[in-house]
Parts: sequence; C-alpha cells; structure tokens
Amino acid sequence: YMICILGVLPGQIEPSDGLRENPPGVWALINSTVHIEPGTILENATIIIRDGLIENVGTDINIPKDATTLDMSEKTIYPGFIDSWVEIPVQSIDIPHHDAHWNFKVHARRELSQLYKPDEKKLKNLRKLGFTSAHIVPDSGIFQGQTALVQLNNAGIVLNSAVGQDLAYEVDGWGSKKYPNALLGVVALMRQTFLDANWYREASEKTNQFPQLNEPLKKNKDLAIISRWISNNSPFIFETNHELTVLRSFNIADEFQLKAWIKGNGYEYRRVSEIAAESPFIILPLNFPVTPDISDPYQALSYSPSELKHWDMAPDNPAILSE
Repeated sequence: YMICILGVLPGQIEPSDGLRENPPGVWALINSTVHIEPGTILENATIIIRDGLIENVGTDINIPKDATTLDMSEKTIYPGFIDSWVEIPVQSIDIPHHDAHWNFKVHARRELSQLYKPDEKKLKNLRKLGFTSAHIVPDSGIFQGQTALVQLNNAGIVLNSAVGQDLAYEVDGWGSKKYPNALLGVVALMRQTFLDANWYREASEKTNQFPQLNEPLKKNKDLAIISRWISNNSPFIFETNHELTVLRSFNIADEFQLKAWIKGNGYEYRRVSEIAAESPFIILPLNFPVTPDISDPYQALSYSPSELKHWDMAPDNPAILSE
C-alpha cells in the first residue's frame, strides 16, 4: 500500500501540464472468434488484457470488475507472430572497457535490451506481416552478447531482457591482421574463453574465501558473465551457417556442459539423423531459396546439382527435423 501512496503524492503536489491521460489498464474483448493456436478456434470467446499483456483467453471466464469491455462481434482475432531472429547493428557503438576481454570479438557484456531503439520503418513492415514481438540479436562478434525479446511497438517494451548468450562462427578472413582470422581460430577462441570463464569463477571463489593468501583477481566482466551463464544453466545460442557447424556446436556444448540452442541454416536435412538425436532447441530459417529460372537452357546450366537439390529439399527441412 505504501508504494501506491508514494506514487500518488507527486501528482497531488505538482499539477500536470495540459490534459491528463488516464487510459484503461484492463480490457475485455468479448464475443470474438479467437485463433489461439493452429487448428484451435474459440467462438464467442473473451480475451482479458491487463497492462498491455494477455491475462486470460476463454469462452467461460469471469470479466474483472475493473475491465473496460469492447464488443468484438463478427471480428476474428489471431495471435501475433514472433520473429525469432532480428539482427540489430551494434558494432559502431562498442567502446573499450578497462575490465573487458582481451579479444575484440568477445562481447558477453552487451545487453540488447539496453541498445535496442525502435526503427519506425522496420516496425511498420514487421507489423504489416503480422509480427508483434521479436527476438533481437547482435550482428557482430563471436561472443556477441545477451539477446532480448521485445514488443514491436513504438515504445520498444522489453518482454525478456535475458533470452540467451549469442555465439557466432564469425571469420574475418586471411586479410585480417587480428586473431582469429580463420575458422580454426574461432573454435579455439570459443573453447579457450569457456575454459577461462570456468577458471575465473573458481579463482574468484578461492580469492574471496582466502583473501589473505591470494592476490586480488583482475576484474573481467565478460568472463564473469559467461561463467554465471554456465553456472545458471542459461542458454547459449550458436549461430550456424552449415550443417557441420551444428554438430561442431554440439561438441562444444558437451565439452563444457552448456545448455545449447541452435540457430539453424536450412541445410540440417543433410545430417538429420545426427542432429535429431540431440533433440535440440533449434530456430530454423523460413526464407527458402527462390525457384531457379530454367526457362533458358543456357541459364539452366549455370545451376549446380547441389543448388537444385537445396531448392528442392529446403522447404521440407522443418518437417524432416520435426519427424
């Protein structure tokens, strides 16, 4: 009760400028046809919305006394889609920190919930397609940072600020003078960072337990965050661009006892037995390859057998994995 009183007092002391907004906080949408999931439809249903979030859906539910009722007769309500992978540019806003990891591609401290700024044009396009929420992820690095789930409204409401730690097999190529510039180095950096994170946690515990016998440990926020995610069994999301990269990610996860999620690449059907055996949580792409233009015989010869096979198999990839 004290919190409520404190929240009211400033309004009594200082009058608000202009008209005071007081929109309803609770809504009851009644008499609608509601699609709650594929194949499940409720007729004459009621939806209770409290503080912008759906509280209840059903055909025989009590309407709260504080709800404002809207009659949705002859209206059909569908659930909004969730875009499971929306990349946010972050490289330009990275700044060096005194307690950062020694490698420039390790950014476990990044929090997308703090960096996200709604893009009105992008929001409009996504909402037009039926998307109401999105899982936002960084666009650069190997340890890329903490992903978040946001609502696709103009306010950019954060629904979950800690979905997973994003990892990518990002290779700059042989032209880069910075390590790692090859896939072998990327895998080595991943493994070494997990080893360092486990060591950092153990060393911190020993230093705190016996401060007189140990020198103070140099702070490293990135290693501290990674070690905490391992200890809490929080998910690490491995971005993959090849079916063999999926299997490589399983090996790394097994080595360090990680809770691994996979961001798929559409080629999983090539190793479906090995991938399905792990029963992973996997985010699959649905941007299937376009139909090749083979109207001209000379143009048709430019497509390789592997390209044609992928065009044929890619749309079946989600179904193959689910089976």
